[in-house]
Amino acid sequence: MPSSTSVEQRLTRLEEKINALLSPQREGSVRSNEAAESPFEVIEDYQGDTTFEAPLSALNANLDSMKAQLGLQDWTPDRTPGTIRRVRVGSQFLPFPSTSDYQNYIDFFFEDINPCHSCVNESDFKQKNHNLARGAFARSDDICFLALNYIIFACADILRNVDPVHELTSAPCPGWKWFLASDALLRKRKLSGKADLCLIQFLIYEAFYLVHADRSSAAYSAIGIACRLCFQMGLHDEPRWGKDHNPYTAHMRQRVFWTVYFVDRRISLSCGRPYGMRDSDIRVDKPAWLCDKMLNPSSPLPEPDPEMSAIMYLVCMISFGNLAGVVWDTMFSASVDGPCSEAIALVDAKIRHWTDTTLPTIPLLPRHTSPTRRHLRQQLLVNTRISHLRLLLHRREMVSLKYSASTGLLCGTLATDIVEQIKTHSHEISEPSSFRFHLATTVGGAILILATLLCRDLSEIGLESHNTEYAESFHAAVAMLRELSQVLRAARRILDDLESVLTSVRSILLRPATSPQNGAANFTPSAFDNVFTYSNPGLAHQDHFAENIGSQEIAGGGIASFNYDTFASLDSWDAYFQQPSSEYGVPWI
Repeated sequence: MPSSTSVEQRLTRLEEKINALLSPQREGSVRSNEAAESPFEVIEDYQGDTTFEAPLSALNANLDSMKAQLGLQDWTPDRTPGTIRRVRVGSQFLPFPSTSDYQNYIDFFFEDINPCHSCVNESDFKQKNHNLARGAFARSDDICFLALNYIIFACADILRNVDPVHELTSAPCPGWKWFLASDALLRKRKLSGKADLCLIQFLIYEAFYLVHADRSSAAYSAIGIACRLCFQMGLHDEPRWGKDHNPYTAHMRQRVFWTVYFVDRRISLSCGRPYGMRDSDIRVDKPAWLCDKMLNPSSPLPEPDPEMSAIMYLVCMISFGNLAGVVWDTMFSASVDGPCSEAIALVDAKIRHWTDTTLPTIPLLPRHTSPTRRHLRQQLLVNTRISHLRLLLHRREMVSLKYSASTGLLCGTLATDIVEQIKTHSHEISEPSSFRFHLATTVGGAILILATLLCRDLSEIGLESHNTEYAESFHAAVAMLRELSQVLRAARRILDDLESVLTSVRSILLRPATSPQNGAANFTPSAFDNVFTYSNPGLAHQDHFAENIGSQEIAGGGIASFNYDTFASLDSWDAYFQQPSSEYGVPWI
C-alpha cells in the first residue's frame, strides 16, 4: 500500500492540475516557473474541447473528503512570480506575457518594427487587444489575432536579443516558442484559402521572423502564401473592392497589400527565386502619407503628415520592389540565358533615374523639424538597398575578376559609399533593434565587392590609385561585421560564409609590397575559383531536408515497436531549424 506521503504528493499534483484547468485567470495572475512552459505544448493539441470540465469539477469537489480520510493537511506549493500568464480560449488556457512584458513587446513593435512594415494600425490593434488584457478570449475570430500577437512577441524577442554569440549552433532562436505557438494556432487556417487582413498581417510578420532567424525557404513559403491570399481576397484590384469599405479600411488594405508586395520582392530576390506578384496584375493606389498614431478606425482619416508619417518609407519600398522585379527578370529568370551588358546598363540606368528624379520628391527626412532615429534609419535603408540592387546587377562580372574598368569603378564607389553610410550608425551595433540585421547583411555585400577589387591587380585596368581607399573600406567593413557577429547570429553566419574570402584578401594585403595591389599581381584569377560566395543566387544555398531524414528510425522497426510519435518528429519545426547545413546562407537584401 502506498505511503501517506506518496499519496499526499499525488493528490497535491492532481489538485494543482485541476485548479489550473478550472480557475479563471485574472489580469496580472502569475504561474510557477515549472508550469510556465506547458501552455506552449497545450497549443499543439488545441481543439476547443470541453468534454472533461464536468467530471473534473466533480473530482475536485471530492478532494477535501479524501484528504480528511487519509489525515492529510492542506498544502499550497510556493509560487515564484514568472513572466507568463494565461488567456482562455474555449476550455484551453494559452500563454500570454505579464502585463509589463506585454507592454514592452507592444512598445518595441510600434516603435521599431511596424514603421518599416506598416501593415498594422496601432489604435486598432490596442482596441482589439482589450479582451486579451482582461484575460477573456472566446470567439473563433480571435484566434488569428492571438496568433498575430504571438508572432509579434517572437519578432521582438529575436530583435531585442543582445546575448553574446560564441558560435553558430542548432539551438532555437530567441522567440522560438512564441513562433511555435502562433504556427500551431493557424497551421490549418493558412492553407484554407480563406483569409482576412489579420491573417495576411500575421504571414508578413511570420516571414519577417523567419528572415531574421535566417531560414530562407520557410520565409519564402510564408510570404508566398500571403501573396496568394491577397489575390484570393481581391486586394490586388482596388476598383473591385466595392463601396462597403470605408476610407480607413481602404487605407489599411492598401498598406497591407503593398507591404506584402515589397516583402515578397525582397525575400524572393534574396533567395534567388521568382517573386509572387506580377505588376501587370496589380491595380492598387499607394496609401496616403498619414501618421499612424493619429489614425483611428472609428474616426475620419487625419490629414497627411509627411513630418511624422512612416508611409513615405513604404512608398520607397514599393519602388524598390518594382526595381527588384526588373533585376530578377533581367538577370536571373529562367528565360534569361546570360544577360547582355546592354540589358544590365538599361536596368542600372532605370535605377539611377529613380534615385535622381523620384527619390528627392519623397520627404524621408522631415523638412521643418529635426529627424528622429527612425527617420535616419529609414533613409539609410532606402539608400543602401538601392545601392545593393545596383551591385547585384554586376555581381557575376565582379566575382569573375574579369570586370572592366568602368564596372570596377562603379562597384567600388557603391561599396565604399555603403560602408561610409553604415559607419555613421556603428554605435547602434550593440543596441536591440531590427536595424542591426540590415547593417550585417548590407556590410556583408559590400565586403564581397571590395574583396573582388583587392584580389585583382587593378593596374591592368587603370584603377590602382583606388587601392588604399578600397583596402581601408574593406578593413572598416570587416571590423563592423565582426563586432555585429558578437551579438547577432545572422552576422556570425555571414562572417562564416565570407571566411574564405577574408583569408584570401588578408594573404594579399599582408604580402610585402610597396602597395597592397602588388600582392594581388602574384595571383591568377583561377586561384580564386570557388572562393567567392553568393556568386549565383540559385538554389545551391537554400536550406532543405535530406531525403533520408528519419529513415533510420523507421527502417527495421516491427509492429510491436511502432510509435506514432515518430511521425511528429519527422515533421517538426525543431527538426527543420536544427537541420545542419554545409552550404552557405542567403545574402539577404
